[in-house]
Formats: sequence, structure tokens, C-alpha cells
Amino acid sequence: MLAGTIIPCYSHEKQKYFHNYSRSIRLRLTVFCRIMPKGVLENPALKFTIYQMKKQEKRRYEKPCRISERKQPGRSGSIGERKQFRTDSICKAKRQNFDTFSCWKGERNMSNVTRNHKDNVFCLLYRDRKNLLSLYNAMNGTSYEKEEELEVVTLDEAICMKIRNDAAFVIDSRLNLYEQQASVNLNMPLRDLYYVTEELKKIAPPGRLHQRTRVRVPAPHFVTFYNGTEKQPERQVYKLSDAFNREETDPELELRVTVININPGCNRELLDKCESLKGYMVFVEKVRAGRDAALSLEEAVHQAVEECISEGILAGFFREHREEILEMGVYEFDQELYDRVLREDGEAIGKEIGREEKALEDIKSLMETLKLPEEQAMDALKVPEAERIKYRERLTEN
Repeated sequence: MLAGTIIPCYSHEKQKYFHNYSRSIRLRLTVFCRIMPKGVLENPALKFTIYQMKKQEKRRYEKPCRISERKQPGRSGSIGERKQFRTDSICKAKRQNFDTFSCWKGERNMSNVTRNHKDNVFCLLYRDRKNLLSLYNAMNGTSYEKEEELEVVTLDEAICMKIRNDAAFVIDSRLNLYEQQASVNLNMPLRDLYYVTEELKKIAPPGRLHQRTRVRVPAPHFVTFYNGTEKQPERQVYKLSDAFNREETDPELELRVTVININPGCNRELLDKCESLKGYMVFVEKVRAGRDAALSLEEAVHQAVEECISEGILAGFFREHREEILEMGVYEFDQELYDRVLREDGEAIGKEIGREEKALEDIKSLMETLKLPEEQAMDALKVPEAERIKYRERLTEN
């Protein structure tokens, strides 16, 4: 609803409805649009997100008021009947105004496929139980064939504001959380901790935790598939304890994420065992080749899809989901968004370096003025144990 739009209201309660509806949608969309960099809002995937936000607001405020069926003397029909008529009329007016508020013309002609703007081709590929089962078999050396044995438990909205995981499923009493990353992300253990907490809340609701008998849950396993351009080892393990401010020799809370590099030349045995994962990486490489050939992002994604279909690489998948992949691919490989993340990473690294330099200067100052040994100086400044090694090395260099 546009700001300042006037619609006839028949009660103070309905006036509050319209005020809340208008204010809520304006605030949410204004904040969303302001945090996005200029130009990214033209991305079809983000336009679709705005469309979903408006749709959610419309559903939220189109609930009819609770009405009384008490007769009012001197008027035809009950109060309830007249109020219901007004409510229906106003809801219709709100729908009309909601349509005029649309920021993307042609919404009604959109594909009716419901998806989240953070979906990517990897998520879409592994929504298919058959592909997910083949990936699990390739990862674990198993030979499960019945798709019914695999229960998909992927989170739609693990945390508020659309944070979600890529693929989660239970099989053989194991809860497997698979993620795909196109950039190095040392925070995956913490993210997976959020995800698995939400998963376990669904599997074992908090109300059951007060009973005397032990509540059984599947054993969690965490895997991240890395396919970014930055050079990384074939396989490595990220640990939650690496993020602790204080180094713990035997941390009471630990979470390990196995990071598997699926770029060309890495983990060939795994890719040979899993046709879907290998085909996905062929698609990614074709998009990158198109970008290197100075094609626009849309042209590179479109060309990669057509080549995969003609070469028989996951042809059925790309043929069935062609339109979705074109939209997802544009978001997944969006260079402007990627550059923005790099800039933010650079700013964070710069702040971290500045903090380290200041701490080093403070240590030197205490050592010089109070004639303290380096350990006592760091004790006085409460430097975490995990960070003392690098300061010792810096002091030795100087």
C-alpha cells in the first residue's frame, strides 16, 4: 500500500489494521532496499524476494475481525452481517492497492515455482532424493537404493530473515548437513551449530527433554563442498573451537566440519562416483569459461545450460529446471554481489590488523615503561592464550 493512500474505514479497529499494514510493509521493504547495493535490486531473484515479502504482509493483515452477531434495532441484518460485508469490501480494496504497489510489473506472469532467493543450483539439484542418495553413497562408500530410506529435513528458514541450510537429511540414524560454498568461510562450524540446533528442535521438541528416559537423536555429520576460485586443500576440517576467544585443550563443546574441494583436479574419485556432483561442477566451469570469454552473466549461464543439455550432462535436470536455473545462476554468480562480499571481507581484515597492531604497541609500552616480561605484559592486557603465539613471534622479529 502506498504511503498516504486513503481507504474508507468503518471502525477504529480497521483503521489500525490499515496503519499497521502500510507501516510494516513500507519499513521492511525500505530497509531491505537500502541494504542492497545499487544495481543488485534489478536482479530477478531479489525482485522475487520483494514480491514474497509483500505477499506475506498481505496474508498477515487480511484476517477478518472477530464480529458479533447481535441484532441492532431499526436496521436490516445483524451487525455481524454488515461488518462482514465491509470487511470483504475492504480486503478487496487492499488487494487492489497491493497490486498497484508492485515494484515489478509482470508479477502475475511469473513462474509459479515457490523458492527462496538464496536458493542456488546446488540446492535445486539436491532437492531430488535420488541425487541426494547418490551423493551420500559416494561420500560414505554405501550402496543404498531405496529413496524411502532417506528423510529430507532441510530447513526452510533455520533462523529469522531467511537464513537456511542447503541440504539436510536423515539416513541410517545419521543427520547429514551438506552445504556448498563458493568462497572460503571459516564460520561454517558456527553456522552449522545454528542449523543443527534447529534440526534437533524439530526431531526432539524441547517439551520432551523433561522426561526421565533418554531422548535419542540421530548422530550429526557436517560436510561443506567448496568450489570457489581461491586455491584450497582437497580436504580439511574446520573446528568450532578455533573460533573461541580462549584456547581450550579439551573443549566441552566441539563441532567439526569436513570441507571437501570439488574443483577440477580435486577429489576425482568422489566426483567419478557421483554423477550429479560431477555434472554440477561441469556446469560451474562452463559458466566461468563464459565469463572469461567476456560474456554477460546471463549469457554465460544460458550458454552453460544449453551446452550441458546438448552434451548429455544432467540433461533431464537442466531441461526440466531451465528457467529456475537461469534465475538462480544469475544470483549465484553475481559478480557485483561477490565483489561487495570481498570488500566487506577486506574491511574486516583491515580492522583485525589494526586491532593487532594496537595490542602489540600496548605490550611494548608496558615492557618498556614498567620493565615487565612479555608474558606479564600480556597478562596485564588480558591477551587471550590463543593469540599470544603471534604476538611472541612479532616481538621476536622486532
